[in-house]
Amino acid sequence: MFRAGNFTVLAAIAVILIAGCTGKKSQTVRPQAADEPIDRNVTANVGEKTVPSNVEPIAVSAVGLVWKLPGTGSIASGEWRPMLERDLRKKKLNPKQFLDDPNKTCSLVLVTASIPPGARKGDPVDIDVVLPRGSSTTSLKSGVLFECDLVTTEESANVRDQMIRGGADVAATPVTGNTLLVGRALVRAEGPLVAGSSDNRATLKASFVQDVDSPEPVTYTMGKVWGGGRVLEDRPYWLVLNEKDRSARLAMEVAARLNAIFQPAGDARSKVANAVTKDVITVNVPSTYRLNHMRFLLVSRQIPLTPAGPDSLYRKKLEQELLEADTAVIAAIKLEALGAESTQPLRVGLQSTSPWVRFPSAEALAYLGNTAGVGELARLCEQHAALRTHCLTALATLDDGVSTDRLVELMAHPDAGLRYGAFVALRSANENHTALNGKHVKKTFWLHQVAPDSQAMIHLTSNRRSEIVLFGNAGQLVPPFSLPLGRDYVVSAKASDTDVTVTHIAQGADGAQEVKVLVKPNLAAVLNAMGEMGAGYSEAIELVRKLDTAKVVAGAVILDAAPRGMPTAQLAQLARTDANLERANVEVAQSTQGNDIQQAGYDLPSDAEAVKEKPAADVPQLNRNPGRIFSAKKHPSEPEAEVSPPTPSGPTAKSIEGSLARNPGKLFGK
Repeated sequence: MFRAGNFTVLAAIAVILIAGCTGKKSQTVRPQAADEPIDRNVTANVGEKTVPSNVEPIAVSAVGLVWKLPGTGSIASGEWRPMLERDLRKKKLNPKQFLDDPNKTCSLVLVTASIPPGARKGDPVDIDVVLPRGSSTTSLKSGVLFECDLVTTEESANVRDQMIRGGADVAATPVTGNTLLVGRALVRAEGPLVAGSSDNRATLKASFVQDVDSPEPVTYTMGKVWGGGRVLEDRPYWLVLNEKDRSARLAMEVAARLNAIFQPAGDARSKVANAVTKDVITVNVPSTYRLNHMRFLLVSRQIPLTPAGPDSLYRKKLEQELLEADTAVIAAIKLEALGAESTQPLRVGLQSTSPWVRFPSAEALAYLGNTAGVGELARLCEQHAALRTHCLTALATLDDGVSTDRLVELMAHPDAGLRYGAFVALRSANENHTALNGKHVKKTFWLHQVAPDSQAMIHLTSNRRSEIVLFGNAGQLVPPFSLPLGRDYVVSAKASDTDVTVTHIAQGADGAQEVKVLVKPNLAAVLNAMGEMGAGYSEAIELVRKLDTAKVVAGAVILDAAPRGMPTAQLAQLARTDANLERANVEVAQSTQGNDIQQAGYDLPSDAEAVKEKPAADVPQLNRNPGRIFSAKKHPSEPEAEVSPPTPSGPTAKSIEGSLARNPGKLFGK
């Protein structure tokens, strides 16, 4: 009932919003001579006939269990316990064994996640974990989230209101009160928890950057399982036909054009596009664009409904515009939308003296699967900060030996942002590449030792992944030092010692027992030893912070150095007035907004649009606070945040500006 009633509302909303998007239609190419008219169907494109939909994140949630706690859990009680008991019984487990454990090794928790648009089955998503109000659990540190399924939820009162607004007759079966309606499971989650928050800083980042000697207490009442969830089903984008254009014939035509451009030969997965009704075409992002969904949608909207042949005036006009700095960014995307036949003119663009021509040419070639622009992308990474995220993402997209070799070289660059960005790009291209030299220490955190001949640097992350990356010879330790890590670990070495002693104070039934191991005086060896003893990412981060404060570790410690960028549409605007990218580079370098290559809209600026500087405040920011079904039950240390409205089940034309989640389809950004 909810889905059927809601669809009517959404269809009405779509009509209103689609009507408001007419100002962003792609400009029609005009003939250069009166006697050489261009067929309108050649330049009419997908973007003029459709509007993207199903582009909001979907909030999912569950009542979960964190176990393997070192006596800091609690006996479960309260309104959420019956839900958890039912879930444990479904798994054929005894609820009392976990929820009434006298050793307090378990805790009931509230679990949430946000599924980004375009997600495919099996894609990872980040998991948020928080204690419910009134919980007696003192800390989630060292805990592991037990497997649980996250579901969509909605309040019955909201469903009833939407049905009434959609014209459904609910008077015949009146419903009173307000209950929680549970939908289907969309994410399965489990894994080691990275816990940590401070009383006056609501994010996990507080536990990474807090001063070692700060009197401010750090509590562990919330946490993350980065990449700990797996999407259980595909979530395609929708292209909704404009009301005046709705027909089964046009829907099939649009789907056919998308498949002709994007469907690779021999792809075992389903088609890129399918016309499911006369109104809606479902679209799955092809693997080439897996790291940049926004570019896929941007390019797909530029696909002409009628193929543009090699002698087409439209194609020739784009080839001319590609060689002009102020029009090259837009022309390259439109040529990319014409398919592999655009490879040759894009290769010509690589020979230009203008970076505004070489950059979009090399980028478009990469998304067309051509390696001709790899060298140029690598050079532009080093020369222009404004292009860095675009170039690294394009190199990662290729996943070819030529491109990955360039990324390996860039990991040795002196710039911290570029070298870590190159590392992320290489990991995204091929997580098993030998140059990553990674180890998943006891499946709790990743440790990488890379670029051995480069400048020493230790990189930590406060989001997306439990990971420590050692660049060059970073991590060599210089005694003496003695560093307690919480109440469970001590890392120490005397001035005369050739080894470092790692001590684990294990709490057992017979009291505390010390377990000691000797390791080489380097950070990697110490972290490996601690991980084998049971330490998690929180302890690893604490160790690095204390070693850095004591100045006994080689290499600068850097936090979250991923490069920043700006949207393609903004670059296209700057190309008209910033010939050498000087202004663009400065803007990115000074950015504090956390911008990345995701862009605020799906349409390119047209020649008719006024060229003016856009203040940073006008750029819609991405939503980093997915809705929580448990908002009323947040822990007191968690800040208040607006709860996102439930995602409709039918097509909607609601604007997606500022609403995309970071993963998948986004390589950089926080």
